[in-house]
Amino acid sequence: MTQIREMRRSDWAAVEDIYREGIEAGNATFEAATPSWAAFDDGKVRFGRLVAVDDVGSVIGWVAASSVSAREVYRGVVEHSVYVTESAQGRGVGRMLLRGFIAAAELSGV
Repeated sequence: MTQIREMRRSDWAAVEDIYREGIEAGNATFEAATPSWAAFDDGKVRFGRLVAVDDVGSVIGWVAASSVSAREVYRGVVEHSVYVTESAQGRGVGRMLLRGFIAAAELSGV
């Protein structure tokens, strides 16, 4: 059964692989390459960084968000990304990640 949990630094290799898969598919981002962990970590808000893991604990999807702007008028506005590995698509993993993200965002006042 798929479970959602907070993303850990140790998840980065799997998260990056899924991110790369999305980039290579050409339908997930305008990025041409995955960022380093440091760039990813610096560019994402601290709440709602979640991963989906399968029965054996393998990361099969992730969600994270970035602030839209530092301007006060945009306080509380974020842009989120949801990625699911191709082999797990169509099984509701993205929906689970998005629900978890929304709950975390609401708890954080977003």
